Amino acid sequence: PLAPLVKETAKLVRGMAPAGVELKLEIGGEPYCVRADPAQMHQVLVNLCLNGVQSMVGGGRLEVGLAPMDGPPRPESGGIAAGAPLTTLAAGPYVRLWVEDTGHGMAPEVAERVFEPFFTTKKPGQGTGMGLAVVHGIVKSCGGAVLLTTAQGKGSRFEVYLPRSAASDASSAQPADGASR
Repeated sequence: PLAPLVKETAKLVRGMAPAGVELKLEIGGEPYCVRADPAQMHQVLVNLCLNGVQSMVGGGRLEVGLAPMDGPPRPESGGIAAGAPLTTLAAGPYVRLWVEDTGHGMAPEVAERVFEPFFTTKKPGQGTGMGLAVVHGIVKSCGGAVLLTTAQGKGSRFEVYLPRSAASDASSAQPADGASR
């Protein structure tokens, strides 16, 4: 289940965020089961949340949410897609995980490159440029995609789409590799 992991990670991020950053959670009552390694999903969330927090110099609002979807997202939803192109995502139910900030947003030429390894806009010593590349790799390995919507001065929204597992799968035995369902 993804919901408990998101709640736990939000507590961690809340403790690391400056006082002027408000954290809002939008999580329903469903378990939101996906086939993914919990440690990797934690890494995805931490990377997305910390990028959002770092973009809000002087404070702002960070929203983290989960919602079920009956099918994959439509390509016409806008944004810059990474992972599997939206048009190649398999049919079936999905979980949408989003992290949205009210930070400074990104110029189009920056947004187009944020998922590239070693690309960073940070000064030397402030980051490696691997965070969003790692997010991309993890999500792609789970059969999902990441959609970025951003505009300078208006913040950024990262939407992670992951194939949803049936809730009954969550109660079955764990696979040998320890991945959660």
